Amino acid sequence: MRLLAQIGMELEIFDDAEFLLESVLVLAPDYHLARYEYASVLAKLHRYAKALGEVRTLLERDPQERNYRTLLATIQVGWATTSRHWRCIANWPPRRRRARTCTSPSPMP
Repeated sequence: MRLLAQIGMELEIFDDAEFLLESVLVLAPDYHLARYEYASVLAKLHRYAKALGEVRTLLERDPQERNYRTLLATIQVGWATTSRHWRCIANWPPRRRRARTCTSPSPMP
């Protein structure tokens, strides 16, 4: 199943890859490479909360693993960027300042 998930990731069919990797983890919860790929797919699907939980599980096992820490940083940056993006959309359109009105002298007749 993991091989099919990798093919799905190569073809950018992330929903199917997510399903397949999730199925692998149900059958073999200690399969850390599959969990790493599952967290990567979740991050690509912008499911950052779930991906963060998976990476934390990996980091509990091996806190010094560089790939896990890199994926954690990627998830955190993606989550922060997406949060900022949605805050900007929620505040759209920006409030406009009132235009200053000039009181110019009336034109001469």
